Amino acid sequence: MSKMYRTARGNYVNMDELRSKNETRVAAGNMNVNSRGDEIGKGGHVVRNVAERARAAQQHTKSVTTKASIKPRVTKEEVEKVQPKQEAEKVQDQKPQEEVDSEGNITVKKPTRGRAKSENKSTEE
Repeated sequence: MSKMYRTARGNYVNMDELRSKNETRVAAGNMNVNSRGDEIGKGGHVVRNVAERARAAQQHTKSVTTKASIKPRVTKEEVEKVQPKQEAEKVQDQKPQEEVDSEGNITVKKPTRGRAKSENKSTEE
C-alpha cells in the first residue's frame, strides 16, 4: 500500500502513483536522463537504459582489498631487546649438565633462555 502525503495546501498526493505515471518524462537538470535514469538522446528516445549505465560504471571501478593488522609495528631494536641473538646462540651451544649429590641423586640442569630449570633423577641400582 502506498503512502499518502499531505501538501501545504491540504491536498493529498500519492507519490508512488506519480512516480509510475512520469517514468518516461525527461527529468529536470543537465544529465539528459528520464525519471527512471535511462539516458535519453535527441527527440526523447532512450539511448541506454539504467542497467547498461550501471554496468559501464562498474567496469571502470577497481575493487582493492588490503590486509591490515591492528597490532603495533615492532622494530628490529625492540626484538633484539627481548631476545638477543647472542644469548640464543649460547643456549643452543650449551649441553645439559649432570650433578650427583651425596645421596646418589642425579640433577640434570638443562640450558634455558631465562631462568634455570633442573630435573632430579634418583639412581637406585
